[in-house]
Amino acid sequence: MFSSSTQVRQVRFGNYRIFCGFDKNYLLYGEGGRTKLRAFQGLLATVNPINLLLTSIGILLTGHGLQLSLLPLHARSLGWSAQEIGQTGAVYFAGFVVGCLTVPLMLNRAGSIRVIICSSAMAAAVLMLLETSESILLWCALRFITGWSLAAIYATAEGWLNDHVEDQRRGRLLSIYVIVTLVGIGAGQLLLGFVPHDDLFRAGALLMLLAILPVGLFCEESQIHTKRVRLRLHMFRKVPALASLGVFLGGIVTGSIWTLGPLIGESRGFSLAEIGWMMNAMIVGGVLLQFPLGMLSDQGHRNRAILFATLLGLACCGLIPFISHDRVLLFNLAMTLFGGTTLTLYALFASIGQQATLLTRVETASILLLFNGIGSILGPVLTGMLGSYVANAVFVISGLALLSLAIAAMLIPESKQATVLKFEPSVAEPHNFKKAA
Repeated sequence: MFSSSTQVRQVRFGNYRIFCGFDKNYLLYGEGGRTKLRAFQGLLATVNPINLLLTSIGILLTGHGLQLSLLPLHARSLGWSAQEIGQTGAVYFAGFVVGCLTVPLMLNRAGSIRVIICSSAMAAAVLMLLETSESILLWCALRFITGWSLAAIYATAEGWLNDHVEDQRRGRLLSIYVIVTLVGIGAGQLLLGFVPHDDLFRAGALLMLLAILPVGLFCEESQIHTKRVRLRLHMFRKVPALASLGVFLGGIVTGSIWTLGPLIGESRGFSLAEIGWMMNAMIVGGVLLQFPLGMLSDQGHRNRAILFATLLGLACCGLIPFISHDRVLLFNLAMTLFGGTTLTLYALFASIGQQATLLTRVETASILLLFNGIGSILGPVLTGMLGSYVANAVFVISGLALLSLAIAAMLIPESKQATVLKFEPSVAEPHNFKKAA
């Protein structure tokens, strides 16, 4: 009666035996020993797994966005210097790098859905522990775990998304993905002004736990499936040089912003809510420019899109430090433009890396996240060290990185599209490889 691929369960209810079998599109059930078959499009079939994945990512990053600003400000309240805060941020991104290296092995052992669920739960538990600790060594250990957890979630999600879209639409899908991440992080920044201060850590942890529900309850493992991969050193040479350099230097910029950005508002005398609005202004800029730059990239002008974003961001780095403290509106507008030109860089360079490589999508996503994590480690360290001697160190380090990216975009030619071997699981033929069109 039931196919071999259907999971059948027997449930006793009084004198009745109910046989339940679930597969992708149907619910099969029986009553009183007489099994009946009723087919209908269930929730698993009608809800697009891409939307479920993006929903989980959005909820998770709302909690993560809250801690991005909360942790530096809480560390400052403990009396830590900018250099010490930068070190905790660097350790976070070190965990991110280790996560990029170990995620493929975890996917082989646990599967994509369980990796996302366990990583979200781990990040929530760590956030609760950070509230109770005043030891910088314990903070570094916990921030390392948070970095690993976020890398596992990012690499799994991005690898799966890239594996389910053709090259002509990759830039737009990645733009939508980045928009979801930025909207989630921006919503977390707004919670700084609405949630009582004593409840901020618990609110962030709760959101990370709620993020488990869409993927954990309504996605089948086969719907979020990735090929078994192992990273090797020779794979790094197969990623385009511009993509590797771009995500590395982009990591320096974004690592400095997320780790020490809230301290910019604090130095200007902003309240907790105003710091949240300042950070949210950057995120709004990233959302507004993400899709237009993605469309320009899909039209074959990837280097032009990169050059436009980097030069405009470089101009913001030179102008923002000279805006007076009482011009709050102008300052936030400038930060909006700055965020729009810097937070969009990863998607632009990731689309180049995914299009012009013979590696699989998960391999490429893990390598790009690895380079991005290494840059994100250096960014907070360099900014924290420079901040001891120079004001507005975030804009100095970001300006130098953006200038290097602009030069690279002008000197390195665009890579040609590569033919990628795409893995498609098959019941009859377990190893069925086809060339992607």
